[in-house]
Amino acid sequence: KGNEVTFQGDRLEPDYKELPGQWGKIWLSAGSKNNIIDWAIIKNGNIGVQADTVVTPGIPNVCLTNTIIKNMQVAALYGLGTRIWSTNCVFANCGQYVAALTIGGSYKFEQCTFANFWTGGQRTTPLLVMNNHYVDYTGMTQIRNLDSCYFGNCILYGDIAEEIGIDSLAGAIFSYKFDHCILKTNLNTSNGIHYNGIIKNSDPLFKDASNNNYQLSTSSPAINSGNTTIVIPYDLNNHLRSDGSPDLGAYEFY
Repeated sequence: KGNEVTFQGDRLEPDYKELPGQWGKIWLSAGSKNNIIDWAIIKNGNIGVQADTVVTPGIPNVCLTNTIIKNMQVAALYGLGTRIWSTNCVFANCGQYVAALTIGGSYKFEQCTFANFWTGGQRTTPLLVMNNHYVDYTGMTQIRNLDSCYFGNCILYGDIAEEIGIDSLAGAIFSYKFDHCILKTNLNTSNGIHYNGIIKNSDPLFKDASNNNYQLSTSSPAINSGNTTIVIPYDLNNHLRSDGSPDLGAYEFY
């Protein structure tokens, strides 16, 4: 904290400080594995991190911790049948998706904030999309299992009516769970297989989302609403989560 690695464009004038689309992406291509990104700020590109398929069972393509990915023209996080494990991260402010988790894979997010209040045009896509299929070069639909997609003590909130996109085909695994999360959605969250401890359509009251400040305000419903069995000792500000009742998202309220 305070000495993060920053990925951004090379224009340093004030007008470019928070301008999306200035560079391409960090691309972890197929077969790349055991990558670690910790204490980074990745901003102002087209895609923050794109992770392609990894074939080694149980091995992550990338572990993302204590990282902010924001101001992307397309998406902060783009997974294609990959494995991503993430804690204490903010994924925010993108022209299409904040996280596109496509063609199956395995994902685990704990104490993460997903937020989208894009001002660069009218956004029609949800901040999160998950699917278990793709169309190949012959036009045939191919099924790929979504083995697991877990969100624990997370916030997924934005400024359009539906921020959760679920696109599943029968005949393949489509396993996901939101565990103690704030969700902006019209989906039915009463199914205990996929949802537990959900706060639905309740504004998390970020301090200043218009300036990418996703820390919590005093009256936020995220405060003390987390699953106590998820133990991430420090938040993205390096503050100790010490009261035994973790807040939702990457930031503990102080």
